[in-house]
Amino acid sequence: MVDNSIPFDYRQMHQYLNEIGTYLAELHYIDQVFAYMDEAESSWWETAVDGVLSAGTSSGDTIVVDFVGTVSFKRTWRLPQTLPLRLPWQDSFEEEVRGRIEKYKTEASEWASSNMDSIKSMTKPLAHPTGSVYLNDLIQPSRDALARLEDFVTHDFGKLRQSLGHWSGEAADDFATNFYNPFEHTLASHQRMITALVTGLEGAHTIVDLTQQSLMNVLHKTRDALLEQLHRRAQQAAAMQKQAQEQSIKNAMIIVSAVIPIFKKQELWDTRLDLAGVAASAAAGAASAGAMEEHALTGGTAEELLLSLGKAIQLIEDNADHQYRDLDEKVSAVLSRMDLIRNTPSGEDGRLIPPQPRLIDGTNSSDFYLPDAR
Repeated sequence: MVDNSIPFDYRQMHQYLNEIGTYLAELHYIDQVFAYMDEAESSWWETAVDGVLSAGTSSGDTIVVDFVGTVSFKRTWRLPQTLPLRLPWQDSFEEEVRGRIEKYKTEASEWASSNMDSIKSMTKPLAHPTGSVYLNDLIQPSRDALARLEDFVTHDFGKLRQSLGHWSGEAADDFATNFYNPFEHTLASHQRMITALVTGLEGAHTIVDLTQQSLMNVLHKTRDALLEQLHRRAQQAAAMQKQAQEQSIKNAMIIVSAVIPIFKKQELWDTRLDLAGVAASAAAGAASAGAMEEHALTGGTAEELLLSLGKAIQLIEDNADHQYRDLDEKVSAVLSRMDLIRNTPSGEDGRLIPPQPRLIDGTNSSDFYLPDAR
C-alpha cells in the first residue's frame, strides 16, 4: 500500500537534502580517516625499528581523533613501541597525521557539496509544480466550468420545447432541425469534453502527487540510512575494531511505471463521471496498491548510498515520465476527437459550438455587441 506517512512538503524536502549533504560529508570524512589511520597503524608496526624513537614520541603513545558532528565520538590508534627516526625538518608523526586528517575533512565537505548539487538538480524538476498548483489553478477552474454548464445551461435554453409546434413552415423546420433540437446533443458533447479534460488533469495531479511523495520517501530513507551508518562508525570506534561495513537497506515506496488504474480500461472521451466521481476515481488511482511499490536503497558507505539515491531519483523520474506519456496520448486523443467533430466536411456538424461564429463576408464581429458593452 502507499506510504502516506511522508507527504510532500517543499521545505521539508530541502531539510532532507541539507541533512543528507551533511551526513554524506561526515560519513565520507570518517571513512577516509578510518582507512588512513588503520593503514598507517599497520605500517608503523611493520616498519618500527627497535631502539630508534622519533623525536617527541614516547614508547607506547596513542593518537586520538575526535570526530565532532551529528554523531560525535573518539577513536584511538596505537603507536608501536618504536618508530622510524624522523629527520629534523620533518613534522612529527602526530603533526603529519593531524594535517592529513584536516585535509580529509575539507575534501569530504567539497565532495559532498559537489555531489549534492547534482542531486538537487535532479530533484528540482520533480518538485515543480506542486499538487496545489494543479488543484487551484487548473482542476478547480475546469470543475467550475463544468458545474456552470450543468447548473445554468439547459438543452431547452429558450423554453421553446413546448411552443415550437405552434410555428410552421420551412423556417420553423430549419430552426428546430438544424439548431434548437440538436442543442441537447451539443450540450452533452461539451459536458463530456470538459469532463474528459478534468479527468486528464486529475490524472496529472495524481502523477505529481505520487512522484513527489516518492521523492520524499527516498530522501527520508536515504537520510535514515546515512544516520544509521554514522552510528555504526561510533560503535566501531568504541569497540576499536577493523571490520567490513555492514550494508544499510531501507525500503522506500516509489511510483511505478505502470499506468494509473483509473486510465487502464477507458479512454478519457468515454468517461462518464460527475464532479465527485472524477476526483474520487483519481484519488482511488493514487491509493491503489498498484500505483507504488517498494524500492530498496542499499549501501554501507557514503559513496554507495549516494549512488543508490541517484539511481532511485532517476527511477522515479523515468516511471513518472512513462505515466505522463501515456496520459498525454489520452489527452491528445480527446483533442483530436474535438477537432474531428468541429472539422466535418460540411463544417456544420453542430456537436461542438465553434470557438468563433462564422460570419457573413463583410460583417464585423463588433456588430454583435450593444454599444455600452463594447
